Amino acid sequence: MIRSMTAFGSAKKGPLQVEIHSVNRKTLEMAISLPRNMLFFDLEVRKWLSQEIHRGQLTVRVAYDEKENLLPKTDSFKPLKAQWDKIALELGLDPKVEVTLNFLVARSQEEGISLEPLLEEELKPLLLEALKHFIAMREKEGENLLKDFYAQLKEIKSHLKEIEIQIPPYADRQIAKLKERLIALSEIQDEDKILKETLSYIKKIDVHEEIIRLYSHVDQVDELLGTAEKSIGRTLEILMQEMVREVNTLVAKMEDTGIIKLAIKIKSCLNKMQEQVQNIE
Repeated sequence: MIRSMTAFGSAKKGPLQVEIHSVNRKTLEMAISLPRNMLFFDLEVRKWLSQEIHRGQLTVRVAYDEKENLLPKTDSFKPLKAQWDKIALELGLDPKVEVTLNFLVARSQEEGISLEPLLEEELKPLLLEALKHFIAMREKEGENLLKDFYAQLKEIKSHLKEIEIQIPPYADRQIAKLKERLIALSEIQDEDKILKETLSYIKKIDVHEEIIRLYSHVDQVDELLGTAEKSIGRTLEILMQEMVREVNTLVAKMEDTGIIKLAIKIKSCLNKMQEQVQNIE
């Protein structure tokens, strides 16, 4: 299953909201936006995301409604309350009056000591839920890309078969030309020219290696598209580059208009695939 690098996913629970958005990038880049009192959780968020995402520029936004405080669990208040109860008693104050819940919430937020347990319990599941929606969109877009890839590969194979059919008559015409040229050169008895002409004509008709490699690359792409690997974009880029190189070599050797037109059609398919590969994880 291939994945697109363009996607969006979000999740919300109570005051917390997570949004994940991505666009194309050759490597994995993350821009994490967290509330000030959650900044210490930046590395954890990156670790969770990098386990599932391997390419693309990710923008992750975590926010919460300031009207609804992110409160820690009761156990997180107990040591804080005990500390302030002791201070109140030492000052001759009544802890039941002075150390209220609002007072403890304010102190916990100022000291930044109480959110981590909450984030582990609340933020991670929410982030993973947003990530689930995000990946689902990536895979849905990937399905559409996959269909088009298979269509392009089918067309490339069709053009290669046509080229194979046209090569023998083209080679016969080139050999006939070579014979005429060799007869003309034999009259002036120039062995160097005869050798050069022979080698030149051989190169013009010998594209067997390029065709075999193109078929091989098509099979490799086909196999790669069916793999269970999550990130295949880089490998596909390399294969596309190799295929374009083989087609360019084939065109450079050919003098037959029909074969050149077929090779250009293959290159057109490859150009379309190269553009789409830029959006594959």
